[in-house]
Amino acid sequence: MCVFCYSISANRLVALQKWYKANGLQPKEKRNGGRANNVRAYTFEDIKRTVAFVSNYADDHGLHLPGRVPGFKRDVIKLMPSSETRVKVFKAYCMAMHDSGM
Repeated sequence: MCVFCYSISANRLVALQKWYKANGLQPKEKRNGGRANNVRAYTFEDIKRTVAFVSNYADDHGLHLPGRVPGFKRDVIKLMPSSETRVKVFKAYCMAMHDSGM
């Protein structure tokens, strides 16, 4: 009944029973990684800094679409020109972070 109600496999149920018999009523922790253990994961400050850079870059180099374009629900949309590739924007971001000492 428990397997059906919680939609878990019988093997998972047996593993949970073994865990609670051995360790008592405490949560299982993921052993192999996740975002907290990832050394290369961005911090919240890095994400905020990246979003601010992309927003400012789009303000400087983006093109406003005239009128309403089918397929876009918002009116205020900026498109990057085709000469601005992702690699070029990334290099500009790297230079800006290097200049600021980050």
